[in-house]
Amino acid sequence: MRTLEENIFVVGAVVTGDSFFGREAMLSLLESAVIAGVGSRHLVGPTRIGKTSLVEQLFLQNKDTPNRLFVQINLGYCENAYDFWTTLTDAVRDQLEEKGLWNEDFTACYERIDNLPGPENEGWWRVYRGQVIKIMAAVKERGFRLVLAIDEFDAVVRVFGQRSVYFQLLRSICSEPKFATSGILISRRRLQLLEAICPDISTFHGVFPEMTVLPFSAEDLEAFYQALDLYDVKVSAGGKKRLARYTGHMPYLCCLFAEQMVAGRSRVESYGDKEMEAIFKQLLPQIDRHYEDLIERLEEDGHTDFIFYLSIGAKVPNLTPRDLENLTAMGTLLSETEDGKPRYYVFSHDFMTYFRLRPLRLPAWETMMAGEGRIKAIFQKEFPRLATVTYRKLISSEGEALMASIDREYPELRLNWIQVKGYAQDLAAHKDEPTVLDVLTLSKVISVMLYTWDKRFFRYFGDNSWKGRLETIRKVRNPIAHGQIEHVDAQELSECLQFCDELVHLKY
Repeated sequence: MRTLEENIFVVGAVVTGDSFFGREAMLSLLESAVIAGVGSRHLVGPTRIGKTSLVEQLFLQNKDTPNRLFVQINLGYCENAYDFWTTLTDAVRDQLEEKGLWNEDFTACYERIDNLPGPENEGWWRVYRGQVIKIMAAVKERGFRLVLAIDEFDAVVRVFGQRSVYFQLLRSICSEPKFATSGILISRRRLQLLEAICPDISTFHGVFPEMTVLPFSAEDLEAFYQALDLYDVKVSAGGKKRLARYTGHMPYLCCLFAEQMVAGRSRVESYGDKEMEAIFKQLLPQIDRHYEDLIERLEEDGHTDFIFYLSIGAKVPNLTPRDLENLTAMGTLLSETEDGKPRYYVFSHDFMTYFRLRPLRLPAWETMMAGEGRIKAIFQKEFPRLATVTYRKLISSEGEALMASIDREYPELRLNWIQVKGYAQDLAAHKDEPTVLDVLTLSKVISVMLYTWDKRFFRYFGDNSWKGRLETIRKVRNPIAHGQIEHVDAQELSECLQFCDELVHLKY
């Protein structure tokens, strides 16, 4: 068995070498397209999904490829276009010198670049453009090809502004044969979303085909667990399932857990459900900070409304096929099959729970949450035991008897205990002692109310017209369980919010 003293599970930093796991399929595609071939690519994915590490590993694996120059630039660090373009030619100069390609032609070009007027003098671009074109063309004449990676391309709108000439030259460098350059753009958002802010990006689509960087695949996870095996760390089937729920197999979160597993391996024979839960609680500050970072990015992109409705199991207003395409292509919206039906979530199941519990600055949030609270308060009056049975009791030695007792006492509920315990497990990570009532969906609660209306609930409302109002709320809050995410029109949503507001002021 190989013994390692250093923990190869790196958290937060860009990783390469032994700390880089999986992604073999994507590396192969990128190698074929931009290293061996003459193409370019656009890598898209959420924060800390591993986009930069993927390119770093690509460059590391191919650093000895003959006749290649490798340059990486972080656009987010650039103050303006002048900063970006001069950083580019400086990085190319380093590569030319390292590969022994420097000659008098390059000397003449760089002398003019070094003596450019400052960015406040717009004449710099006319001089610079001519020299960078000569440099890039000369690279090809020497029989070399430049592989250029631009990270945090989302910042291009700020850095380039609305100056089309900057976009046109970058596109030309990465597409015209005379320049022999393969480009890799790295961003959170798709080019078409950036194009909405800056139309000049519209010319990039044909040059930079999109590749989405998703959470670890089954093959990637196999490599991840093989890396854990190097430390003789064992993870049970239950532990792996819990890790998936907490991390969504996002590389950053997986490595957070792995770092702790390696550190504690002498005290744990195998990491199962309880051990994973303990690590999760220990890591909560880092995980919550990551979640807040993801939410901040979602707010920038205008996606928090959508995720709010998704997190509470509601139909989504004003949802278009293009919205779904963008969220999926960006690696934000994911799905899995549950009972033969797709279940949609964002990033991970635990992230959805965190998002649902977090106060939101959204117009509908307070109204819908207050309405839900009112409905459940009425429901509790008829089924009080549901508010006393906690998740801890359900998974105790008395759990089976307790569930059978509730089924006998409240036969009209027809509870799906597997589902109840699953939802309670999610909620237990963020709320102490969640109860059965806490995890019942509003759709389920209203369905029971309508089913037992005359026997139990008419007296709280005193008016049969409320059956129709509750049905409207239930329809909007119906959990997503079909082949595509359901949406609600503006009228249905408006009525739902109105009825929720009336519920809050209802006296019973």
